[in-house]
Amino acid sequence: MRLALVVHPDRCAAVRAALAQRATSAASEPVPDFEVRGDDRCAADDCRIETELGSADASLETQLARLAAAWGVAETPVPAAARRAA
Repeated sequence: MRLALVVHPDRCAAVRAALAQRATSAASEPVPDFEVRGDDRCAADDCRIETELGSADASLETQLARLAAAWGVAETPVPAAARRAA
């Protein structure tokens, strides 16, 4: 299955480097073979995982919002894009 990480274009090199470093680390578990793509519509800290079956918003903002909602301390609702990706 094809996996893609979609990030802001300015972050592509850093994401590729981090994935490569993790893949070569003896202590890490296997890292999926992600294609890293840039998208100008992404904010600097956005991250989206795409497959043939759909996509998921993996940005830090969405992860924190989901944790807050799960813990019952959410001040703001989970972003709409995250609800659609779930």
